[in-house]
Amino acid sequence: IPDGAKGKILGGIHLDRIFSDEPLDMFVLYSSVASHLLSVGMGVYSGANSALNTIAHNRNKRGLNDAVAISWDGWSEVGMAAQRAEDTVQGANDISFEGSASGVQDFHHPLLTS
Repeated sequence: IPDGAKGKILGGIHLDRIFSDEPLDMFVLYSSVASHLLSVGMGVYSGANSALNTIAHNRNKRGLNDAVAISWDGWSEVGMAAQRAEDTVQGANDISFEGSASGVQDFHHPLLTS
């Protein structure tokens, strides 16, 4: 596992193992839209997020039916995307970044509909 992906992948694996026999209301993993859209220089990050999606899928396939991996898009105010949003605002009509208010709504949607 590449160094840049260890925390995300091993964290997901360990949590899955710890709670493999626990009845949970919800097992939520924070993934990224990067797991679906590979960008130059983002291969390790994309792979790590794909691993979280796979962990959630496998939990549900094992019959636990409690897992969801939320594939966040970029946040305009914080995180890695904040700088990218600043750098790409001019002329980048195809890139959008999530605001905090809509991100909170996106978080609640899978929890309320499961």
